[in-house]
Amino acid sequence: MSSRDVLVHVGYHKTGTTWLQRVLFKRTAVGLRAAAAKYQLHPLLVHPRAIDFDAAGAKCELGALVEAAARDGSYPVVSSEELCGSPHTGGVLEKEFADRIAAVLPGARILVVVREQKAMLVSSYKQYVRAGGILSLETYLSPRLLGDVRSCNPDWRHFRYDALVDYYRRLFGPDRVLVLSYEGFVAQPADFVRRVLGFCGLERGDEEIESLPFERDVHASLGALGVEIKRRLNPWVSRPDRLYAEPFFPVTNSAHRRLVKVFRRLESAAPARLARWREERFHRVVERWAGDRFRASNSRLGEWMEDDLAKLGYDL
Repeated sequence: MSSRDVLVHVGYHKTGTTWLQRVLFKRTAVGLRAAAAKYQLHPLLVHPRAIDFDAAGAKCELGALVEAAARDGSYPVVSSEELCGSPHTGGVLEKEFADRIAAVLPGARILVVVREQKAMLVSSYKQYVRAGGILSLETYLSPRLLGDVRSCNPDWRHFRYDALVDYYRRLFGPDRVLVLSYEGFVAQPADFVRRVLGFCGLERGDEEIESLPFERDVHASLGALGVEIKRRLNPWVSRPDRLYAEPFFPVTNSAHRRLVKVFRRLESAAPARLARWREERFHRVVERWAGDRFRASNSRLGEWMEDDLAKLGYDL
């Protein structure tokens, strides 16, 4: 099998990636099959330092996984949002990962899913706190105030999507890079799936596509109120994570998941007015901070997409 017969989904984070990975990319009924789990993919493409990266070895191992996934006629998929870099460290490795994909799977088809930046920043911050972060939203948006004290160092340029998309277009060719919006997925999920399948040259009937469990919520996030409660408790009890300070009482992953459920119940028991006020405050803070930072990037990105970004709320 040539590397042209594989779809590489590179993210972004917080764009329905968990649903895509757990549902769509495992539905052989629509013609797709995940070629590698993250525990197989990350040691090959994500974890190695640049100086240790073995392109030939990764090409051999990943190629074998792609071949196995395609044996029944399915279209193999390689997917990880880590391939666009982490939003909490500014996506500093996004170009390195793109180069690795080009070296290991030259000619592959690239799928990029983007999300309006202000909503993306709020969602990324919530995920940061859920994972153990202790910074306020204001400090998270301006991390360089901390100097080199922390390894959590977001960079707003990571969300200028046009830069990464343009690089993939130059590496693989414009016709082999598909950019879709998360907003389009939420509004018309069946159409979103049709566009992914069409990009891969697959044709499926409406019945097969519309039978997919689009309503399945595979990764519910905390609301702003729950996030604020958890942030204040994270220095004391949380799951240890390389990006955050060691909590006083570290807990296991399973205990941490139960803890998040407790915060969600506390949030649901709070007055709706209070929860709504905290949510609105998060969005006001991000709105003021963002200004017109993303306008030029979005205008350029829109030239490569079928979606009307203005109607979807992107700043243009």
